Amino acid sequence: MYPYTENKHHIIELARKCLAGHGEKSEPLLVYSFKDDNEAHDDDLQERLEAEFERAWREVTERLAEVFGPALVGEDYEETRWVPLSGVGGASSWHTEHGRLWVAYAHEDRETPYLLLVGKLP
Repeated sequence: MYPYTENKHHIIELARKCLAGHGEKSEPLLVYSFKDDNEAHDDDLQERLEAEFERAWREVTERLAEVFGPALVGEDYEETRWVPLSGVGGASSWHTEHGRLWVAYAHEDRETPYLLLVGKLP
């Protein structure tokens, strides 16, 4: 639907890659970068992207839950402040023997990209 980097179909492989690494690690699943200021200030586009990234986050959470079990899910600041991103809309996490696996979507400000990332915290 939009010109973005899309790796969400490889979520299980990317999650395992993050877990195998040392320390903090993350991989992009979806990224949408605005082509100019006009696009960044298009309210309709902003709303569509917010809905699309939230939907993608929920889908990815379901896929990861099939492998890692039920997720801890947070959608407000107090529940997501541990995520190493600004402007988090929602985050899911799993405690594993290799660290805390997480997936989150974020959008800090109108001009910044929309992000959906998978990662690991030690």
